[in-house]
Amino acid sequence: LDLLTLRDHFKRLEGLKVCIVGDVLHSRVARSNIHGLQKMGARVGVCGPRSLLPHAIGSLGVEVFDRIEAAIEWADALN
Repeated sequence: LDLLTLRDHFKRLEGLKVCIVGDVLHSRVARSNIHGLQKMGARVGVCGPRSLLPHAIGSLGVEVFDRIEAAIEWADALN
């Protein structure tokens, strides 16, 4: 999902809860999505095995989930 698709679907980004799931550590776009979504007022979460998340991911101001079920319950959209 990109920012425009999310905005078109939900009619807003501000206050939207978006969780990025999977290999955030090796993703070339995950960090830019985190920063872009936060700039647009979205709340951002990440979910994945700790080995696939950057060591200090929490310092980026994101919610961190170890279980996909918790991420699904929290989020309005998953990426």
